[in-house]
Amino acid sequence: MNLFLKLSLCAILILLILGLANCFFEWYGYEKWKYRRSTRGNIEESKKRDVFLKELNYLIDPIDLKVNFNCYIEKGYKYGLNSMERTKTIFTTNYPFQLSFSQLDTLNDIYYSLRKNTKFDSLDRFCIYLKEPALIYEVKIDIIKNNNDTIGLITIK
Repeated sequence: MNLFLKLSLCAILILLILGLANCFFEWYGYEKWKYRRSTRGNIEESKKRDVFLKELNYLIDPIDLKVNFNCYIEKGYKYGLNSMERTKTIFTTNYPFQLSFSQLDTLNDIYYSLRKNTKFDSLDRFCIYLKEPALIYEVKIDIIKNNNDTIGLITIK
């Protein structure tokens, strides 16, 4: 074998090993299967994962504002141990359900920001954790355009 062929095979082998190591350390290094997940307003993904429960009604102020927004209740879940395509429903928690809502409307350069509500026991930036698959309190979400201008408000009832 000539030197060029040997060097090419070594380079390909090194790249293959580095690629596999990167996949391994990214998945197992971040331990993605340990943490609770949300579909972030993607109803199709929620239904595909079989965690979707019901869509919720909401009001947009001002009324004439057109946005691409979804909100619904789904079961809490985590990724499977070896794949984020697998879904493991969470039952061993005080909050087995969650309110999921859209995060972005990229066509209109809009993102949605959850207003802090002290009435809820458990919430984070992307969803509100629920004890029952029902919403007791109103949820308010700011509609923000161009990363700084609040142009409206969504109220989920």
